[in-house]
Amino acid sequence: MKNLPSIKRVVLLGLLGCSLMLPLQVQSGGMHVSNKITASVKKTSIGRIIQSERISYLLQRRLKTSFQRARQAQQELLPQTAGILGEPVRRVRRAKDMPQVRVYEDKPFLTTRQQTANYMAAQSNRLFVQQSEYMRAWTQQVQEHLPQLQEAARNTPQPEYPIPWLTQHIPTKTTTLFVGEVHDFPEIRANVQMLLIFLRQQNPEREIFLFTEFLPENFRWSKEIDPASLDYPEYTPVWEQAAQEHIETIGLEPAVAMDDFCDVEVIAHNGSKRLTSQWAHLEGMRLRNEAWVRTLETYRKEHPNALFVVYTGAFHSAYYFPFSLPTTLSKERPFVVSLYPDKDLVISGKWIGTQQIVRREGSLEAITKHIVFRQRVLQFKNPTLSKLAGFDVGIRITVDPQFKDLF
Repeated sequence: MKNLPSIKRVVLLGLLGCSLMLPLQVQSGGMHVSNKITASVKKTSIGRIIQSERISYLLQRRLKTSFQRARQAQQELLPQTAGILGEPVRRVRRAKDMPQVRVYEDKPFLTTRQQTANYMAAQSNRLFVQQSEYMRAWTQQVQEHLPQLQEAARNTPQPEYPIPWLTQHIPTKTTTLFVGEVHDFPEIRANVQMLLIFLRQQNPEREIFLFTEFLPENFRWSKEIDPASLDYPEYTPVWEQAAQEHIETIGLEPAVAMDDFCDVEVIAHNGSKRLTSQWAHLEGMRLRNEAWVRTLETYRKEHPNALFVVYTGAFHSAYYFPFSLPTTLSKERPFVVSLYPDKDLVISGKWIGTQQIVRREGSLEAITKHIVFRQRVLQFKNPTLSKLAGFDVGIRITVDPQFKDLF
């Protein structure tokens, strides 16, 4: 370009700048976004700058379009069903510098943290649209199988101590036990401790590992570790109990998810807005699950006969999504246990006087209008019913919501 007359250089740069303002279809000829983005990049520094700006523009457009589609899909779902999927992402509110570990190793066109955050947000919205179709089918199947689900619930024993009963009803062929919890309840963590005790009693000679999202990837717990140095020190009693039962505890959470926080603005079914972490949304969950699966598969090769206990949040371990852990690791002969509280807090204002303690409903109960499945323990031996419920055994834990933990 330096050999052209100066007026021609001005005209060419002007045309290039105008092309960035054209509609998406005109710029790319209707190609897929990823194909457009990964097109050849000019080697000069000005070429890289122009290309990066164009990528940012395309990703912003993609996020806007995907949000509109996800919002429409959200409005077509029942509020309680839409809530299982989370909420569509309207925009990225805060993104830190690009982490040392890339979020998308196979997408080198993402060169800034903002670009990665926008791409990730749009992927969450696209997953929302895809999964909304599944949620509609799931709702219909729950209604069709409601008599069988209710019969199974009525036939479930209601032991005074559910955890010892549970360990006696985990199939011996199980190689991976998924334990999903609703976070922030010490009573649930105490029940996980009890579960480890009884698992060891049931399997005195078997090699057992505890894998968890609450510790960094490949982090191995030991008594020499200072709990204050951990991101989730409240789980320390669980790791200590595992050690007492000669169960090694290993972390699953990749550093990029544990250390890199990104706030996004999401829209609820009723139109209310809130800020939340991008890693708690569908695409964040999918990426984290993929990383966890890689870790689990690596350890499985080294310990083919061990019992893996995988302790995570409830939706990571539920049967709901194609990227859920037990779905991805179906060859592992999974058994899914869901632990959720019997009551929760609804915060309707800023002051303690406007908070209410309410009965906590699981997803299955929410979809059936809270009129069935009030048993403390639910067991579904039929695989079809387990997939609809999201778990093989669900236990509602008696909890005492503590106001002080919220402030």
